[in-house]
Amino acid sequence: PVKKVTAFIYAWKVYKFLNLFFSMKLPVKDLSVSTLQRQRKELQLLMAELKDRERELNAMSASHHKQHQAWEQDRHTMVMLERRCAGLEEELQSRNEVIRVLTKHVGVVESREKVMEKELGEAKQLICELEKKQQHINEKCQDYEVTPICPFIYPPIHLSVHPPIYPYIIYIYIYICTETCCSSSFTGEGESWKDELLELSRSKQERIMSELLCLQQVCENQRKDLQLLRLNQGSTQRQEVHVEICRLDQGFQQMHVHKLHLIFNTQL
Repeated sequence: PVKKVTAFIYAWKVYKFLNLFFSMKLPVKDLSVSTLQRQRKELQLLMAELKDRERELNAMSASHHKQHQAWEQDRHTMVMLERRCAGLEEELQSRNEVIRVLTKHVGVVESREKVMEKELGEAKQLICELEKKQQHINEKCQDYEVTPICPFIYPPIHLSVHPPIYPYIIYIYIYICTETCCSSSFTGEGESWKDELLELSRSKQERIMSELLCLQQVCENQRKDLQLLRLNQGSTQRQEVHVEICRLDQGFQQMHVHKLHLIFNTQL
């Protein structure tokens, strides 16, 4: 393209020079007619060539202008794409940060869930143990209800009880056996005294049975409270459940001790 432009400039200068030359009035005597015709033909050919070159240059200029416009459009598109890419990179970084935070939060939640599952399992185990203890206590209450206090009417008292209260039961049993042996040596007057003692023992037994029924009712209420705690174990904390369970267990033990004290005091 540079060579064509240079040739066009050179041809344009020649064209201007020839126009200036022929515009001058030269004497006819110096130039012949044939020479003028020949030069005129050469000039016409040169002008035709110059017009062809001009058309080529115009076409080349139009093509160059189109290419320049296309280049500008491509450059503008590239700038827009670069800006969009930068925005997408920033958005990607923000999304990655959000994903990282959410992943960390999910890990914390999973660890908390594992801890809660562990605590729930421990609470269920404690509740099962308490249910077993309660069942054992209920069985003991039933044994106390059906076990006689006085050995004159019923067989000796059942001794399969909790170890801490075992000495009280043995003492009561020995005391009752001793009283029985002493009463067997009495005469006819001792028989009447034996009847009075039997009536007194029956009255005491009835009173103790009423107290045992009251204690059984308290035990039933505590069992209902324990079931309510079991239903609400998902919404309560493990420490509160453990404290309540310890309180109920302590109440059960106190009821046992109270029952034994009642029996012991009655026999005394």
